[in-house]
Amino acid sequence: MNAFRLLAAVLIFLLLQARSVAQNENEDIAMVQETQTDLLVARSAYELGEWEIAVEAYEAAKHETTFTIGDLHQLSYALLQLDRYDRARAVLENILDIDPADALAWFNLGITHMRTNRMHAAHRCFERTAEFTSEDPSVWVCLAITSLCTDRFAQAWGAFDELLALDEEKAEMVLGWIVAEEDAHSDPAADW
Repeated sequence: MNAFRLLAAVLIFLLLQARSVAQNENEDIAMVQETQTDLLVARSAYELGEWEIAVEAYEAAKHETTFTIGDLHQLSYALLQLDRYDRARAVLENILDIDPADALAWFNLGITHMRTNRMHAAHRCFERTAEFTSEDPSVWVCLAITSLCTDRFAQAWGAFDELLALDEEKAEMVLGWIVAEEDAHSDPAADW
């Protein structure tokens, strides 16, 4: 009879353990599903251009193991769309801490600096971008703009030359800006 009670107690104990393990597994599954739901909402909202929803969902999901650098890029872009430049800059700097050669992060950090009228910082970011991806015409357009805004006319002409090899239409546009800026900065008395 004691053996029977002992066997029953062991069975009850094992059943309770199995229930506890199952409950913990269900909680873990629910947590993973909730996280995946946050990421799915964030990614879907991003694709739809619903920036506020995307930012909230990315912020809710960013500490999960399934959160990627791509998600950080999308979070930073959504923040830029909402004019939250300080937060976007922090996210982009976080990406660069992880991968200092991330050309997209350098480019978007440059855009962030441009939008906050920090042209010298923007210029440095676009120079770094060009180190990693020199085939993107947008990089050279931005380098030309920041060169002009920081009175670096020789560098603006260099950006124009690079751009001319990649995209003649954009190069023509930049050419007009360079000429106009040089004219605006020239000394009219020197022409006489």
